[in-house]
Parts: sequence; C-alpha cells; structure tokens
Amino acid sequence: MNITEIAAGIPEEVKAQLQQTLDDLVKGIRGKPQIFRRAEHRRRSHPRNSRSSVKYVLDGSVALKWVLPEADSGKAIRLRDEYSNGLHELLAPDIFPSEIANGLASAERRKRIRTGESAIFLNDVLSAAPALHPSAPLLIRAMEIAVSTKQAVYDCIYLALAEAEGCELVTADDQFARGLRTSYPFIVSLVALP
Repeated sequence: MNITEIAAGIPEEVKAQLQQTLDDLVKGIRGKPQIFRRAEHRRRSHPRNSRSSVKYVLDGSVALKWVLPEADSGKAIRLRDEYSNGLHELLAPDIFPSEIANGLASAERRKRIRTGESAIFLNDVLSAAPALHPSAPLLIRAMEIAVSTKQAVYDCIYLALAEAEGCELVTADDQFARGLRTSYPFIVSLVALP
C-alpha cells in the first residue's frame, strides 16, 4: 500500500483537523507557536501554579503509549493528564512530531492499528504535545553523547535537552534508560514512575 492509498482511507475531516494541529505547531499568534502558548497558559492559569511543578523531557516512546495500548500506557496517560492539569511541565525537541508520526506509521504497517488510524492518533498526540524546543542547538551535544555511548543521535537529542534544561528525561525505552543511567542519572524509565 502506498501513501496515496493510505491517504485515500483517511476521512477529509480528519485530514483537515490534523493539518490544523500541524499548522498550530508551526504558526504563532504574537510570535509564539500555539504549543508554547498552551504550556505557558497551563502554568499561569492552574490553581497550583504557586507550587513548583516538575519539569520532564518526554520522549516519543512515552507519548505513543497515549494512543497505543501497551504495557505502562496507564502511567503514560496519567503523566499526560497531569501535564494537562498543570502539575508537570513537559518538554520535547522539535523532532517529537516526526518521531510520533514514524511510530504510528510503523504501527499501522504492522497492523497494530487499522488503516487511517495513524492520522487520527497523530492528531490526538499532537493536541496534547509537550512544549517543543529547537533541536539544532542541541545537535553538537547530542552527537557527543551518541558517539561516546553508541546510541542514536535522535535519542540523544532528548537527552541533551534534559541536560540543558536541568530536568529528568522520561522514556519507555528501558534498554536506553538502563544503558545510560550510570552516566546520565537523570534518565527515568516510565516503569519507575509512581
């Protein structure tokens, strides 16, 4: 099945909604993309804003669990809901939408989800997406980490963002977490969250 056949199976209203969500990620009112404004609004408007919230970098493996039923999906959904309620600040590099789209396309190819559901689920994830940060300034550090740890650069971009922001990286990739936790103790496996 090619992309044209897949796109033909997606209802027009779903395509339009997804396009609007994607446009909101890159366009801004008053110069800030909506995704950044949404996170700022949550922090300012939430009744708990006097308490310091916990800041996490969230990798795509956790966000995919919001829409794909897997082990620990409940923990991932709770983290998303707490973010929506202003209890946490979630961050991700700007490669996050592409990583989510890739994971969902893979799930559809493997028949884990029905044809056309990947676009619906992409919209669902991006509607609650973390505040996105540019990855270009993180690339040199991510490459240093990748070379020294023999990990993929795109995974290390998340790690470099957590390092730069002075916060924890939450991942559902247990192998990644176990392999790097000694050198980077701020990596937290989703399994370890309460």
